[in-house]
Amino acid sequence: MPWADKDALTPQNLNARGAFVINVKDPEFGAKGDNSTDDTAAIQAAITASKDIGGDIGDIKAVVYIPPGRYNITAPLQVANVPIWGAGPTQFYGSAIQIAEGFVGTHAIIADGNGATGAVGNIRDIVIYGALATDVVGGLKLDGLILHGIFDNIFFAAIKADALTLTGTAGLPPTLNTFIDMRSGVSCLGHGLTMELGLSNTFINCAFQDHDKNGINITSAVESVGRTIFIHPWIEIVNKVTAGAAIFLNGSEGTSFYTPQINTYGTAGGSASHGFELVLAHRTLIDTPDISAVTAGSSFKIKNNGSRLLRLSRMPSNFVVADATGMDTIINNDIVEWIDNGVVRISGRSLESRVTTLADDATPTVEAGNLFKTGGVTTITDFDDGLVGQTIKILAAHSVKITDGAPIILAGGADYDMTDSDTLTLIMFNDQVWQEVSRSVN
Repeated sequence: MPWADKDALTPQNLNARGAFVINVKDPEFGAKGDNSTDDTAAIQAAITASKDIGGDIGDIKAVVYIPPGRYNITAPLQVANVPIWGAGPTQFYGSAIQIAEGFVGTHAIIADGNGATGAVGNIRDIVIYGALATDVVGGLKLDGLILHGIFDNIFFAAIKADALTLTGTAGLPPTLNTFIDMRSGVSCLGHGLTMELGLSNTFINCAFQDHDKNGINITSAVESVGRTIFIHPWIEIVNKVTAGAAIFLNGSEGTSFYTPQINTYGTAGGSASHGFELVLAHRTLIDTPDISAVTAGSSFKIKNNGSRLLRLSRMPSNFVVADATGMDTIINNDIVEWIDNGVVRISGRSLESRVTTLADDATPTVEAGNLFKTGGVTTITDFDDGLVGQTIKILAAHSVKITDGAPIILAGGADYDMTDSDTLTLIMFNDQVWQEVSRSVN
């Protein structure tokens, strides 16, 4: 079957590809999909049969097929190492897994990779529907070392907890999975995506809409969520966020957003929520974002708190200083490209619109930018935390000596006794060696 026909999956099409198909409605399993029968045991039996066959998942030889219908479940489906394919989500549900009243468990579907060798995940073309549930139940959970999974064209509707969760234990995170065309919405009460652990996972054209909480919610210990890529994520929050942000990162490492679209955000109650909120989210890239106007007066398009080594690239022309807070931390710590109609231009450490006072010690840090004032009279023997290619300009606010030597090479090979209003410009050509460019004696 050509992949162009992926939205027309049937047992016949799957068999044409040489795939062995188990239909949950086959008589030996007996799922009904009639919006009333409890189909939990029938679907789980089909999944178990697929495992017993021991098909090669890479070649898709043992597919559990869920035809169109509305399948009520009252306990989680355990799906690790089994491909689960439906007939596609549609306006009229398509292949819908429904969290029924009386459900016992935390998520409708769980892919468990906590075994010794991990597991593979492969789910596509289904709906997970939560409106019937009376308890707080999530949609899909990847727990542990789920490797090289493909999760494609899944729609989460009316989920009362988080729609998609990636978690596990230390050393066993979901890794190298790809999520394509996933959507959530229709009054979901939790987060769209929650990541507590995960490495090198990629999300392509995924939309998290109409949530009471964050669209993307990454909360992790240091570096337990790393190298995550989002390509054209679409977050649409319509005055419903009760806390946080459309996209919230806390403790992540190396998260990249390419052409993210945030249509609206804010809160009905007026408390602050933001487009991006970054807390110790180091090495984050935000490239070519489309962020709409803020609806709550105390919200920001980007709120940063302690994140280092960030890159804002190809920001829109209407992105202004007032749209962000905590930007000093971003500016202080490496590369930023931010063009705001000529008002602010930042590239690397070329920012020259802010003056930082140096610490009053012999080796003050210059991590904070390019323009500095002296902070006291202590003789300076070096400037710490510089980068090769960085230029710094020092304005003397006191009488202070700059010593000539290995860390600082001054013109004429002599110390520079600066007095009030004198300036000194240095550049780092080699690692940890500053070279005088110019000085002014005033």
